[in-house]
Amino acid sequence: DKQLQELAEKNRPLLRSAKEQSRAANYAVRQAEASRLPDLGIDYQRSTVQKVDTLVFSASIPLLDFGSVSHTIRSAKKSRDQVEAAETQTRQQVHQQVAQAHADLELAAQAAIDYKKQILDPSVKLLGMAQLGYQQGATGILPVIDAESTLRAARVGYIGALLALYKAQDEVLAATGTMPTPTKRQDSTNGK
Repeated sequence: DKQLQELAEKNRPLLRSAKEQSRAANYAVRQAEASRLPDLGIDYQRSTVQKVDTLVFSASIPLLDFGSVSHTIRSAKKSRDQVEAAETQTRQQVHQQVAQAHADLELAAQAAIDYKKQILDPSVKLLGMAQLGYQQGATGILPVIDAESTLRAARVGYIGALLALYKAQDEVLAATGTMPTPTKRQDSTNGK
């Protein structure tokens, strides 16, 4: 889901850290390239002990560096490439986690809906019919006990389906860094 991917891009500290490392690597390349240019400096010092003021002008012009600047630039560019590759790998990992979490959430939501409609609701009706039959004297107590046992097992199964849904929501939360707004399908599992 594109919305979940955007949330992950914005909220996951892992991705933000990778982006900042890439920015720092780009800055290191620019800084290394700037070392080819001449440096001019002006320093002013005032002595607190004696009445002496000093003004120093300095100029640094790289005429012969014997390839050290070029080597520094090459090294910075290779480091930047490694950091950018790590950022790409991290981004792909996060996108995969988000896609898996979204798929698990959709599957768990559908399973909870289906369990409620196909197992829990019919078990409630079965118990109601068994109790009615018993009250009217058409059946004995055993069908009522059997229906109660079936309903209890259905409720336990439905709670397991809801647990899977909540675990899937936690998985989405971990993958995106935030919990997205629930869909209609998820609302219907919570009885809304």
